[in-house]
Amino acid sequence: MTPTIIAHRGAPRLRHENTVAAVRAALPFAPDFVEIDVHATADGAVVVHHDADLRRSAGIDAFVEDLALERLRTLRLAFGTKSTEPVATLEDVAWSSRGVPLVVELKASCRGRDLDLADAVLARRPLLHPASVFISFEAAIVERALCTLDPGRVGLIRNREYGDNGWRDAVASAARLAVLSKTIATPERVAALHAAGKRVWIYALDDDAELERGLALRADGIITNEPDRAARLVRHDR
Repeated sequence: MTPTIIAHRGAPRLRHENTVAAVRAALPFAPDFVEIDVHATADGAVVVHHDADLRRSAGIDAFVEDLALERLRTLRLAFGTKSTEPVATLEDVAWSSRGVPLVVELKASCRGRDLDLADAVLARRPLLHPASVFISFEAAIVERALCTLDPGRVGLIRNREYGDNGWRDAVASAARLAVLSKTIATPERVAALHAAGKRVWIYALDDDAELERGLALRADGIITNEPDRAARLVRHDR
């Protein structure tokens, strides 16, 4: 079985992660999905950005969810020595993905507004490819998504921060997708999740050794920062 390839934050080696440019840069490598991270803004928009704050990306000491979209639109995100890419909305990325389904990771709110983000994203799902998937570390967000979506389109993420048994949360969840970090993915855990009827995606697998390990683990999906390398290795230049 050839695993699904998910371009992590677009093609972040080529353009600033989680921007329209990064999404477009991933498309020539024919990923099955493009993964993005989203936050709500102070005025209810949904923007594509990984960190809760803007220090790393824009040098601004502020949280994304404390700013209005109009202010965020004025920022430019750094890539290398240049700061050129604007903050994108979910709508911007959906329009730019050219028919490729998205994996939308809903990030935790710093202000206790997780469900506001979930509702805002779910309200926009008609704009997205119908095969798009919604994932989160936050159990409350996953539960809200499960109220609306087929369980096969919802995933719970777990990594080392949840301890040795955190992956078992994915076994117990009604979500049919388990997203594991490479630091906790083992043959036994992947097998247990498969036995529970889950698909298993592993992140982030980038170099040849990591990608080969993902194949050996029988991952159903490989989340990668290097979709070009994954396409060559996993699909043999499909």
